[in-house]
Amino acid sequence: AGALTKVPGVKLRESGGVGSDMQLYIDGFSGKHVKIFIDGIPQEGAGAAFDLNNVPINFADRIEVYKGVVPVGFGTDAIGGVVNIVTNKQPGKWFMDASYSYGSFNTHKSYVRFGQTFKNGFMYEVNAFQNFSDNDYYVDTYVREFEIKEDGSVRFPPLDKNKIYHLKRFNDQYHNEAVIGKIGLVGKKWADRLALSFNYSHFYKEIQTGVYQDVVFGEKFRKGHSLVPSLEYYKKNLLVRNLDLLLTANYNHNITNNVDTASRAYNWRGDFYEKGSRGEQSYQNSESKNKNWNGTLKMNYHIGQAHTFTFSHVISDFERTSRSTIGASSKFTDFSIPKITRKNVSGLSYRLMPSDRWNVSAFAKY
Repeated sequence: AGALTKVPGVKLRESGGVGSDMQLYIDGFSGKHVKIFIDGIPQEGAGAAFDLNNVPINFADRIEVYKGVVPVGFGTDAIGGVVNIVTNKQPGKWFMDASYSYGSFNTHKSYVRFGQTFKNGFMYEVNAFQNFSDNDYYVDTYVREFEIKEDGSVRFPPLDKNKIYHLKRFNDQYHNEAVIGKIGLVGKKWADRLALSFNYSHFYKEIQTGVYQDVVFGEKFRKGHSLVPSLEYYKKNLLVRNLDLLLTANYNHNITNNVDTASRAYNWRGDFYEKGSRGEQSYQNSESKNKNWNGTLKMNYHIGQAHTFTFSHVISDFERTSRSTIGASSKFTDFSIPKITRKNVSGLSYRLMPSDRWNVSAFAKY
């Protein structure tokens, strides 16, 4: 995220410290208009652990930013732009990269990557990273005071919004962990690269406030995990010279839980009193399950050094279901209609690139 903010026209807004909600802007576009890819694979529904403000810079060999016009190879309907994180695919005999940092608010960040490519073409690679922070920085705010009487009732003195206190956040801890394992073959006659990878990530995020800072929570939190197997096949000079083929497929299984079950009300000092009902904001213990399939076919045909024709087709299937663990029954009960999205995007393009300084592209998408 820090590297991207140095790109002209790219802005990143975060709502707080480590693990906070973020919004990426490319020339004013944001949200669904901007898509994130890793090695050309879409990251929709990948989970909070793979948000741009959590992925370490070591993970990327380079970052490609496309503004406005998006190459057909991505097969996306984004009209604002695309950010593609490209990992290092150069084979090496053996390598290792590791880093660790410690900072304010008990913040720990670490990353490790190691792998090996053997003479017979077999390769393996492991990436792992984590972020942790208490996010207990100070805020300037007024406090909703209360007094608990001997009979257990609660008295609320008049609220003075002009009296501002310098207080620490106390329910904003965040941590995430991710591991990516990859095995495959490189340099074969039938495949320049064939790789199978498996990603697992987990996150936990305490929620300190609502939309407004004066709404304070002391025990509300969100957690989740995701499992992502993926397959990649790449072959240069397929059947005929200068015809390259790339096939990718991945399945994303993501579960997020929102938990708000405490029967307490907190203020900014961390003081609380027992309420007559459960839920600091709204009583819930819900689960959202995302299932996302993606498949990509991309073919490039080169004529000399300057001309390239590209055909691509991307198919994606997204389904979200939600259920609650609380209510009239102790069993899981569905409380929302499943949400399903299916897309097929085909594209054909021609690119003229007479030099590294400029190029011209013409394309059509359906």
